[in-house]
Amino acid sequence: MIFLAIILSLLLTLFNVYLVIRIWHFKEKMAIVNHNLLEYESSIKCQLKSTTQIIRQQQIKIIQIHQEYQILKSRWQKIRQFIILLSWLYKNTNKYFMKSSRF
Repeated sequence: MIFLAIILSLLLTLFNVYLVIRIWHFKEKMAIVNHNLLEYESSIKCQLKSTTQIIRQQQIKIIQIHQEYQILKSRWQKIRQFIILLSWLYKNTNKYFMKSSRF
């Protein structure tokens, strides 16, 4: 009976040692995974930081282009109005001169 208890105790001890070794290997693997994840995180943070800066710069450029477009649009409207006015004046002065040349 004592012999059976000793063998059972040794088997439990060996099983516990096996579990400790497996847990220790698992802990090492988790440490490697943790290290890799931290490296990825720092790399991604750098990329995101530069990306946000680039996005802000592009947004500023878009705003500037939009402002320039608005300025050019208003200038184009003024030029168009001026051309319409010149066209109207040309038509009306030709009519006037044609009428006056008949006399």
